Parts: sequence; structure tokens; C-alpha cells
Amino acid sequence: PSSAPPTVRSTFRAAAVDPVGVLSHAFDLGDALLLAISTAVTATGAEVGLVHRARRDLRSVVTIGGHGPRTERLLGERLAEDDPTLDAARNGYVVVSEPGLGSESRHIVGRVMRCLPDVRGVAMVPLCLYGELVALLEVGRGGQPFRAREIARMEDVVEVLTERAVLMGWLE
Repeated sequence: PSSAPPTVRSTFRAAAVDPVGVLSHAFDLGDALLLAISTAVTATGAEVGLVHRARRDLRSVVTIGGHGPRTERLLGERLAEDDPTLDAARNGYVVVSEPGLGSESRHIVGRVMRCLPDVRGVAMVPLCLYGELVALLEVGRGGQPFRAREIARMEDVVEVLTERAVLMGWLE
């Protein structure tokens, strides 16, 4: 008897998300950022997500929310001004990495490891508007590093968030 060859499928596929629908429920930037990080975690198949907001009044970037185990440990913490992740974010760069690959990666991994000790992949997507850093979203997971298409979904979430923030006038 002949048997059909096995089909090759990805062993991991992140859930489909609707960032437009999810973010339509936000009524201010703070709510939108928290909805965005939970949506980004789902969209990328991450286990942990952190959202950091630039605060002019504090002259700092502060962790304001998280999604996943032990993220509450980081709430209210300021990112160090010499953190190279901030330079990348301020310049609009997306960072996708694995532990040990570059200074940005080490800083993101350091934060994520406080929530997820066996981190294998991290990523950061900034939200910049009118040349200013507004916030940055970071995700991490164990098991396997992120793929470009997974982080593209996270970028979609941030793009929808940016459009909603402009439309609603949250940054004026």
C-alpha cells in the first residue's frame, strides 16, 4: 500500500489578530498602549510583552504595562538613558534579536529575562510620531527566536496604534 508523503507545516503559527478592531476600544493613549502590547504578544506568539512610554515630565522612558508572567516586576521602572535600545527606538529602528547578539539585544533580554528566564528571542518596535519617541513595545519568548513575518505583525499593530493616536488627537 502506498502512503501519501507527510505534509510539511510550520510547527508554530501565531494567532490572527485584528488590531484595528482591538484598538477601536481605546479611549486614550494609555489604554491604547496596553491593548497594543497584548495584541502584539498574540500576533507574534510571544510569551511576554512590555510597553514603555516616553514621559517628558519625568525626562525618562518608563515601563507602564506588560502582558505575561511576572511583568508587574518592571512596572514603573525607568529605562537607563544610556540604554542603546532607546537610541534605536528614537531613530525608528526595529530590533529583532536573540540573546548575546548586540548591545540592544542584551538590554532587551535583560528586561525580558526578569519575566521569562529562558528567553530565546526578543524584539522591539518603537512608536515615533513627528520625530519624537512616544513609546516602545518589546516582546520575548522561549523556545525559538522570532521570524521576520511575526515581527511584521507587531509592526502592523504599532502602525494602527499610531494612526489611532493621530486620529484621536492623543498626542497634541
